[in-house]
Amino acid sequence: AVVQAVRRPSMEDAPDCPWLIEVFTDPRQRRVGLARALIGVASRVMEKAGEGCVGLTVDDNNVAALALYKSLGFSVAS
Repeated sequence: AVVQAVRRPSMEDAPDCPWLIEVFTDPRQRRVGLARALIGVASRVMEKAGEGCVGLTVDDNNVAALALYKSLGFSVAS
């Protein structure tokens, strides 16, 4: 599993916070908590660095990812 993050996204209208740009888990290793653990570590590192929020983008059709992110406390921004 891999989580890639940037300090600030280059996307127009993105919030001024770190951004998880990619979260990958080998299909053979899904549903065992790897992405959850890595996102948790990344979030704690960013929090210790003084960041107050973390952003990400997810496809509306990615039900599993949406459920994971919601369970981790992420919410939909308007």
